Amino acid sequence: MRDTVQDEFARFAEEAAGTFRPLPLDALPRRHRHRRLRVWLAAIVVGALTTGGGVALRTAWSDRPPPPPTGFRLVERPVVLAGGTGPHQVVFRDRRHGWVLFRNCDSAGKCAPRLGSTDDGGLTWRPRTLPDLGNGSSQWPLARLAWPGKRTLQLDAYKLSWVSTDGGDTWAMEHRFGRPGWVNSPDPIRVCDDPRGADATCVPGRLQMEGVGDIGVAPVRTGWSLDTVVRTASGALWATLRHNVQFPSPTLLLHSADGTTWKDVRESAEARLLSSPDRTEVWFAVIRTGALALLGNGVAVEQPSVPPLDDTSVVAIGGGRLLLLSGRDGLRLWTAANAPEVIPVPVRSVGDPPLQVLDDGAVAVVDGDGRTTVGTIDGTWIRYP
Repeated sequence: MRDTVQDEFARFAEEAAGTFRPLPLDALPRRHRHRRLRVWLAAIVVGALTTGGGVALRTAWSDRPPPPPTGFRLVERPVVLAGGTGPHQVVFRDRRHGWVLFRNCDSAGKCAPRLGSTDDGGLTWRPRTLPDLGNGSSQWPLARLAWPGKRTLQLDAYKLSWVSTDGGDTWAMEHRFGRPGWVNSPDPIRVCDDPRGADATCVPGRLQMEGVGDIGVAPVRTGWSLDTVVRTASGALWATLRHNVQFPSPTLLLHSADGTTWKDVRESAEARLLSSPDRTEVWFAVIRTGALALLGNGVAVEQPSVPPLDDTSVVAIGGGRLLLLSGRDGLRLWTAANAPEVIPVPVRSVGDPPLQVLDDGAVAVVDGDGRTTVGTIDGTWIRYP
């Protein structure tokens, strides 16, 4: 008990100093000063220990932000590429491998863009080749990089996209969104409704995953369109469909154990699928309410809710954990057992895409100013200004 009282007194003295009026010691007889002081301090400490089961006094410091996770560290690492100046976009595949696009545009819209890559986490950058946009060169101010698949770097500009499978050395032009039939997925999965451009194993009406091949029949429901497909580590499939007529569109959740038949699991308000980097966890999150369910063995198991997701980006990072990002609340870590924990990565507003889980499990946060920050929950975060 004595150690507890001493600890509380030390904390109180450090945090609450100056928040109370000083005792009028000069008005007391000398022989009573120390005794009165001891009685007053004892009363304060006892109150701190007994009120709310030992919860700290609710004074001005109770609204201070919580401390960062153990091991958290934020480092700024400027992007330096020969010939690159001004605003730029950074995308990463994992903590070491990334790309930067400097548009280098003047006030008249004339651009001299530069592309660079790094394989040491941004310590050094080397020039890479950009595709020739030809008559579309006026679209460089709007051009954006993306990393949509495990082996694909993509550059989008207006209605076209260029895809590189060798990290930016060579490029092939495609219609934007036009790798026909590709669906929302953490893995490159497409419906082979139009096998043009696909390999000979792509059968119309079936799902094909890049690097794997045929993974099963595509789910079909009258009046609904396929939106998202997730293939789990065990080979099972989860899918969401959106209604073709109703607005806002409800979401239909389906499951297939082996890709041969699909079972309807539930229909809800607009929702999204989330999957951990290793695909061992799949979540179903309702956007308007924040209702959560963990998916497994063809069933949805309800979990404690998160705040509504209308203006919040959310990703699953494994271990029963979710990351939530909003311009209002910043970056927060959620688990079913605890209140959301603030991770103090600077975010003034939310970018596009705001949150990404990289191939090695690290997380990339993009704010509205285009700044990218990459790191792990309880480790070092590197900000690329």
